[in-house]
Amino acid sequence: MQAEADLLRHRVLVIDDNPAIHADYRKILTSEGHAQQSAAEAGLFGAPETDVARPVFDVDAALQGRDGVELARAALAQGRPYSVAFVDMRMPPGWDGLETIENLWKVDPDVQVVICSAYTDYDWLELLARLGHSDKLIVVKKPFEPIEILQCASALSRKWQNARALKRHVESLELVVTDRTKGLEAANRQLRHLASHDALTSLPNRLLFDDRIAQAIAQAQRQAHEFAVMIVDLDRFKLINDSLGHRAGDDLLRVVAQRLSHAVRAIDTTARIGGDEFVILLGGPVTRAEAIEIAERALECMEPSIQLLGIDVHSSPSIGIAFYPRDGVTVDSLLARADAAMYSAKERGRNNVQCYEEGMTAATQDRVKFESELHEALRSGQFELHYQPKVDTATGR
Repeated sequence: MQAEADLLRHRVLVIDDNPAIHADYRKILTSEGHAQQSAAEAGLFGAPETDVARPVFDVDAALQGRDGVELARAALAQGRPYSVAFVDMRMPPGWDGLETIENLWKVDPDVQVVICSAYTDYDWLELLARLGHSDKLIVVKKPFEPIEILQCASALSRKWQNARALKRHVESLELVVTDRTKGLEAANRQLRHLASHDALTSLPNRLLFDDRIAQAIAQAQRQAHEFAVMIVDLDRFKLINDSLGHRAGDDLLRVVAQRLSHAVRAIDTTARIGGDEFVILLGGPVTRAEAIEIAERALECMEPSIQLLGIDVHSSPSIGIAFYPRDGVTVDSLLARADAAMYSAKERGRNNVQCYEEGMTAATQDRVKFESELHEALRSGQFELHYQPKVDTATGR
């Protein structure tokens, strides 16, 4: 029973211009008031039952509405707000009860209000029209019965307590929803990034690159300018990957991605489209000389050695460049011709830059066709082994 009473110990504010009324409220609502029963009251009502736990309240009082509002403001700042306020309607010379309640709810909109007055200049509809919070407002006529005040304080303080608990629960749920929403948004951002970027180097992948180059084509068509596509292929990467292992090969690709990204401009896009092959979109307008300058800068940035497994490894790139619209007007044609230029760079000794020229595609196609025919010849047993003796004509041996 005592725990039940402790739960109902709330703060009550009394705003009334009659100090005697303050004493009446304290007598009804506080534990001291319960203990201070007069002999006449004891004779009339009998001795109080000490084994019945009654709700008790901490009561503060003000003679004027403005003072009461300041008490409510201070209580809220202390983190110990009032749950119920009993307000008189006529309190000359200051605010009347209606103005007091309006200002009280501006400070603390959650406090439950009991209008306790013998006379009022407003009817109930006027009160509702002015105040609008009928669910937080009760009217009790003076002279009141102690049980009326006690029931109002008990019921409204419990209502106030439940409303605060519900509010905290809703706020807690909102925080959970907000946190989970942020988590989902972060997960979605990560999924979008994974879908559009290479997992090893974090560079844009083929999907994102295709989108960027499609945008570059549309912009170039509107503004009638050129842009360029560079394909960068590492020379002898397979040898490094096979001899030092795939982990070393992955480390090499990460370093190459960083170096290439630093070699290009902010408007350019560097992507990894597979294996040891990178592609760079040089945003337009860009001239042939500018594109070659950027490509040569990429060659320079690859000159320093890269340490893999304690070994200083030198890896050079071969770079091919194709220009829009001179060399192609579609994504596939531009990539194919930049690829042909890159193979031309390899045929010319690797570690150099070549711009696409007519005939390079045919040479690339011939090489691909020749490699295909070699594979077919191996499968079909078309190779024959012949031994050619070597003879020294001087000795006949």
